[in-house]
Amino acid sequence: EKYLDECLSSLVNQTFKDYEIIVINDGSKDSSLEIMNDYKKNYSKLIKVFSNENQGISKTRNFGIEKSNGEYITFIDSDDLWDETKLEKEVKVMESDASIGMVLSNYKRFNMLSGETDIYNPNAEDKTMEFSEFVCTYDFCLSTFLIRKSALEDLEHYFDNRLKYEEEYELFIRIERKWKAVYLKDALTTYRIHTNMNTLKLQDRMAAEYEITLDNLRKREEDFDEKFPEIVKRISYLRDFSEAKCILPKGENKRVRQLMKPHWNYNVRAKCFYLVACMPGFVSKKIYSMFYKRRI
Repeated sequence: EKYLDECLSSLVNQTFKDYEIIVINDGSKDSSLEIMNDYKKNYSKLIKVFSNENQGISKTRNFGIEKSNGEYITFIDSDDLWDETKLEKEVKVMESDASIGMVLSNYKRFNMLSGETDIYNPNAEDKTMEFSEFVCTYDFCLSTFLIRKSALEDLEHYFDNRLKYEEEYELFIRIERKWKAVYLKDALTTYRIHTNMNTLKLQDRMAAEYEITLDNLRKREEDFDEKFPEIVKRISYLRDFSEAKCILPKGENKRVRQLMKPHWNYNVRAKCFYLVACMPGFVSKKIYSMFYKRRI
């Protein structure tokens, strides 16, 4: 509700004109539905509004895909904003090559606590991403993606309904395995960082969902570990680090050391968490809180 009006305003003011907006109220009890219907009245040819009862993020997005009529599909969370040229620039790239399944872009980050805005990757360049690069460097914003609908229809299913945090990561990996993904350096979306975001609420699910993602990859492709050892290493690290990050402030230092030891040579963060977990519990908790209090 808090950001919905600004979000919808950014959608209806696109320079690209041949599109539809599907807005789904997933059981909200605030004034979100009222805001949606107000926009529908003013943009009746552009906006469709649906209401469901708490189906969850994956089922809700799957519902939106099923209701869509366009050749391309894009998503936006209600607390994000689009640049007015977002659709125009991404559709232009998509239409330049029929083998492109996804176009994504750089983005701005707006920290609601500090009031600061920055560009996520100020040194970004336009490029076509290889499969391993896409999976191993994934830190993109869902709201930047434009997806060819036939790339979605080429899959056995859309979003995995078991997932609430890594649902887009798992889906986009499956698309990228078969289709090209093109990254644009322009920041075409603004991503809000605030204390009520799902990224923070669902941290305790992250490790299990990374495990599901890795398991899905192994099931779909024979000898996946041998073909893509760097991807296995990356997702295994993300799984174990996600758990370590959740349990370190609880004083479970021994478990943190067990999780981070196999990743000692992977990156500095793994080393830091292992070393902090070697300290007495009250010290490691203090260091953790000092570091993360500056971050939402």
